[in-house]
Amino acid sequence: MNDITIYDKAKYHYEGQFPSDVYREQAYVHMGMFLGWLVNRNFLDTIFSIDFKKEIDQFRAKIISCAELMRLVGGTLASDMLNQEGNKFAQDYKRPTKDQRPEDVFYHFSL
Repeated sequence: MNDITIYDKAKYHYEGQFPSDVYREQAYVHMGMFLGWLVNRNFLDTIFSIDFKKEIDQFRAKIISCAELMRLVGGTLASDMLNQEGNKFAQDYKRPTKDQRPEDVFYHFSL
């Protein structure tokens, strides 16, 4: 049996010490950007792609945002959503080196 790795959950961000002046929906933005990047590089698991075909197609057609896509898939980014290459990247991304800075994300995602 394969263990599922949870990379991130929106509720990790909007529960607890989430700023009261920030809309809860903002918890989906950074994860959605990462998911959108994974979608655009075909790093998704086949079953996940089939299960969420409508939502992924809407994202690719720019009908919904990356944050909305993340919300629609449940607000969790997990290893069972990604293929082998996607998981390799996600594992490396979630374990930055001591020299990486948050702004490095913008370079890697070409934002």
